[in-house]
Amino acid sequence: MSLGVFIALRRPSHTKTPALSDILLHATLLFNYVRTINCFGINPVYWSLAIEWQFYLLLPVVVLLCRRAFPRSGRRTAVMVLASLFCAGIAGRAIEFHLTTGRSDTRFTSAFSYLDLFAAGMMVSFLDRFDVLPRSDRMRLLSAIGGVLIFLACNNWAHFSAGGEWLRADDAFYIVAFPAVLCLGIALVLLGVVADPGRGFSILRAKPFVRVGIISYSLYLYHTGVQFVVLRFAGIRSSSYMFTAFGNAAISLAPTLLVSTAMFYLVENPSLRWASRLRSPGGRPSAAAALNEPSMP
Repeated sequence: MSLGVFIALRRPSHTKTPALSDILLHATLLFNYVRTINCFGINPVYWSLAIEWQFYLLLPVVVLLCRRAFPRSGRRTAVMVLASLFCAGIAGRAIEFHLTTGRSDTRFTSAFSYLDLFAAGMMVSFLDRFDVLPRSDRMRLLSAIGGVLIFLACNNWAHFSAGGEWLRADDAFYIVAFPAVLCLGIALVLLGVVADPGRGFSILRAKPFVRVGIISYSLYLYHTGVQFVVLRFAGIRSSSYMFTAFGNAAISLAPTLLVSTAMFYLVENPSLRWASRLRSPGGRPSAAAALNEPSMP
């Protein structure tokens, strides 16, 4: 549905309609392996959907292999899965960077180049599940602050590492290691914020944040497209980075929320109900789906 919406918007926004092969490869989420196709051409966020879909196909294989190594220990199996994904992701980026001859415009398109980023998120769930880290408010706050500092430092890594000069764009270590370190910082933030949702950070449970969280997937799918259409029809142009980053977001915020809410109720929520009926015996929504049913008016 989302793909159809963005293709249909090409004509009124006076942009080129994608080729049929491009559309088919996007529909099957395989476009990231075809170099002649622009991964960001139809909707920039689609690249991550292809990576995620391929990851979920690969994950059961990795788990089964690791389970064979530790058939009697779920914890050891989980640790091996995380370690395998983390190492494979680093190796995947190094290989893909090498195959592109170290170009400064390298864009990682293989699912293997992102496995360590998935591992960072899975690590949060693992540490929470097995109560590995302390639950004190001080430790949670330090974890969140530390993660933010790592995140900010990563975004300035190139500048600081070269003594005030930007690193060469073909610096292999920076390009390969940067995503892993960045996601570890984000994982620390998640540990501090969501590891014990019943305590602290109560502002995140405020109704406006909860409502945005409910429609967050639709928000992710449509935000760039809505912003493009809004700015194109408004004729807004600016060379200022600050205006582009914050002004454009502010201008398109209301239309983005409106479209995302509409698509949630028209497409996403009915699709979830339908999928739940397929999985549940007797064609009724599962208990898990009933518990997660949004209570928005």
